[in-house]
Amino acid sequence: MKRCRILHLNHVAYIGGAEVALINLLTYVDREQLEPVVMSPEGELQRVVRDELRLRCATIPTLSGLNRYTLPRVLSRFPLLFYKIANARPDLIYANTNFAALYSGFIGKCLKIPSLAHIRDIEPLGRMARALIRQNTRLIAISQAVERYLIAETMPPAQIICVHDGVDVKQYQPRVRKRFTDGASIGIIGQIGERKGHLVLLEALRGLVREQTPVKLLIVGKEPAHSTEGYTERLRAFVQEHQLEPFVEFLGFRREVPELLTQLDILVLPSLQEPFGKIVIEAMAMERPVIASRVGGVPEIVVDGETGLLVPPQDPAALKHALSQLIAAPALRERMGKAGRQRVEAWFNLERNVQATQAVYRELLHDLAELQG
Repeated sequence: MKRCRILHLNHVAYIGGAEVALINLLTYVDREQLEPVVMSPEGELQRVVRDELRLRCATIPTLSGLNRYTLPRVLSRFPLLFYKIANARPDLIYANTNFAALYSGFIGKCLKIPSLAHIRDIEPLGRMARALIRQNTRLIAISQAVERYLIAETMPPAQIICVHDGVDVKQYQPRVRKRFTDGASIGIIGQIGERKGHLVLLEALRGLVREQTPVKLLIVGKEPAHSTEGYTERLRAFVQEHQLEPFVEFLGFRREVPELLTQLDILVLPSLQEPFGKIVIEAMAMERPVIASRVGGVPEIVVDGETGLLVPPQDPAALKHALSQLIAAPALRERMGKAGRQRVEAWFNLERNVQATQAVYRELLHDLAELQG
């Protein structure tokens, strides 16, 4: 097969979970057979792709999601995108996010090339969004939970393949915990927003503090610039109101996730909804036990009672009980951590993810070659 050009379309400039997954994929993609090009708004993602990965980039405006208010903006993007993508002369378009998937399928059909959309979120779709996403040749679901969501949104099951995200087990190697507090260190790492359940965790922490449990909470991440939730201010107000300042530290956005995980005894993910939970496999790779909500794709990762504990969402009492259980049992934490590492090596390593994604690339490119032949 000739070296094929894959255009990777991303809707925003900043680096979030989807962008980290894209960077991981591009780091290990087979460059002898595949030529990756990244198309995104100018910003941090392009800086990493250009300066660290030494790959070609093309700049586009930010791509909106689709609703009745954004419809004019979405429609206005298609001519510019069509021109930019056609000028890049790709053999395949890969949409890295749900928003990018709104554009990739239609443009791919116009250019008579296949399109592959990576669906990473569980968000209700309107009629037009369903129709646009369905235009993609194939859809990769980040979890079985996302696959079920897509089928519920009337996507053809034969169009969907589930490929779990992966973690680089060479980069995420278990290390000795860096102790900076006498008590247990717990942490939540990821984008700050209501869906992630930070307030539920703070309620549970409040209960632990009342019982004089020695504990410190690290909150790592930031709220997206376009967010209108004001969630960070609500978290800070809660901390101040309940005099939790000695027990909570806001660290902002950090890229050095392995280093942060060495500071934790327990990783907490109290999400109200979670398509997958990449930070969970990263923590497990570092032999850190996980306490997480039993939602979305999380139960596909965490084996309850073996690699961590699963609790109902929006239940501070259940979360507090789980935290108390693990804080009081260092041997159990160690046992769960080792079991988590073994599970990641077997099922959620990055090599497995890259190979599965490239297999879909090759399938679509082979089908295209047959059609053109």
